[in-house]
Amino acid sequence: EKDQFVDACATIFWDRSFSKLHRRSFDVPQNVTCNDMARALNRKFNSINANPIRQDQMFYIIRRLFPAGVDLNAQTIITWEMFNIDNLSGKPFTFWNWFFAIWCLVKKHLLQFWNEKFIYGFISKEDAGIILLTSPEEGLFLLRFSDSVTGGLSISRVVEMDEGSDVKVKALDPLFSSNFKKSSLPQILETLDRLQTLYISAHERISKCSAFGEHRTAVTTRASLGYYPLVHYFKEGLNLTDNDKMSEG
Repeated sequence: EKDQFVDACATIFWDRSFSKLHRRSFDVPQNVTCNDMARALNRKFNSINANPIRQDQMFYIIRRLFPAGVDLNAQTIITWEMFNIDNLSGKPFTFWNWFFAIWCLVKKHLLQFWNEKFIYGFISKEDAGIILLTSPEEGLFLLRFSDSVTGGLSISRVVEMDEGSDVKVKALDPLFSSNFKKSSLPQILETLDRLQTLYISAHERISKCSAFGEHRTAVTTRASLGYYPLVHYFKEGLNLTDNDKMSEG
């Protein structure tokens, strides 16, 4: 069952974003354009003093509402059913469930890092792999919002499987609000020794220490964090193989 609070937030968002100022009761549009939706989603982020969503990332967000192969333009129609009735293709949640969970995660735990552009954010796992492999280096990683679960922050990392083999990108199990209630993002990243260089854009990279060092407080122990699957791969110095269980995030 979908969370009634999340559904109520969807109704309020739609009503406030798209209804006319002077209207009759319950006179709410059932269809809006992609352009109107993009502006409304950016206003939602702005409501928590978050930096605007970049245009390329907004295209990825809007694209999630449509089946693959559909040509999009600013006036393409989005219906209420697409927004919060029908599940996203192949997923057990709606578009609003997915977007709202990310918004909540940023608001509660990640706002500072989003505003400092340390979180790349809205990009598919496949596209994250492509950009990381454009100019790969050992320890290069990217922080993105999971597209396979709601409210997850995923780490995509360049991995050299074995000496002399092809360089690949792997995604770790997503981190959720429950994780960040125990430890901050800088604390968690500190335990992952093989993450060294944060990918920000095609023209900017920064060392993990430079990005997160000043935000880090005393790092708790591995056991108290409860992150053994992540530390298992990095802290212990084990090699990843194709048979290792990795997330779809």
